[in-house]
Amino acid sequence: EQSCIKIIQEKFLLDNDAFIIKSKNKEISTYYLSIYLWINRNEIFNNYYTGLIQKHPNFEAFNEIQIPIIEEQEEFMENTKDLIIEIKDINKNCRIEENKLKLLIKNIHFDIKCSNHKIAKIGDIIEFITVKKTNKTDLESSKLKSKEYKYRYYCASEEKIYVKDYDCESGLTISTGIYPYLNIGRKFKISNDVWVMKGKNMALKELYILFYINADKISQYYAGTIHKHINKESFCNIEIMIPDILNYETIYRDITFIHKLFDHYKEVEEKNRLMIKKYINNLISNN
Repeated sequence: EQSCIKIIQEKFLLDNDAFIIKSKNKEISTYYLSIYLWINRNEIFNNYYTGLIQKHPNFEAFNEIQIPIIEEQEEFMENTKDLIIEIKDINKNCRIEENKLKLLIKNIHFDIKCSNHKIAKIGDIIEFITVKKTNKTDLESSKLKSKEYKYRYYCASEEKIYVKDYDCESGLTISTGIYPYLNIGRKFKISNDVWVMKGKNMALKELYILFYINADKISQYYAGTIHKHINKESFCNIEIMIPDILNYETIYRDITFIHKLFDHYKEVEEKNRLMIKKYINNLISNN
């Protein structure tokens, strides 16, 4: 949903699941068209992407999207270019931090292999916690944290969603669909695509690190031709390396610091998106 529409201002490769659009209407600049679609990406995804499991754009419906024409398009470009530049810089910084994270995990794997460690099945080190599950469509939610929406809702994606109340005090959450997204949750709700667990003989931070550095390995056990999932039996039988000595506190600090940067970048991007959307709506109402 978050990446169904992207504005790219650099060289790129395109696969078979994406397409490029530009304006052919003299009254609508490609810049304005791109920004309008981007700021309304959530609504476009929900209304013009179809599929029970994995959604794809319905081209016939996509072509019928109504684009309001505004007269002040040059003014619009001038007043929004700084916000768009900031979003471009955010995406660049995110790629830098992603590379740092990959290098950090690679070094941790090397240290573990070169030190004393044992092999254990996941089922031997965790216990599942029973928590009420709530569908996203049944929730009042927000993508920005506030006094009203202050509790996290974990689902099958990394999307940040905040809700008004919670069902679980604490636990390690892992998504069971697509990819094993991990979080140490404090006062949260979950969807049907999330498990909550705790360690049998280890702290949540230690369990989080072990799963985090093995996330790519764990993801290989997610099966399905279209939408990948994992069941508890397969999950519990996965074998991972557990080192005798590992500086969990330092590793946790380094990983969470990078993720806090990601969260900050995404929050700034969302605020910019909402500012541009409000500006466009004001221009539309005045035309």
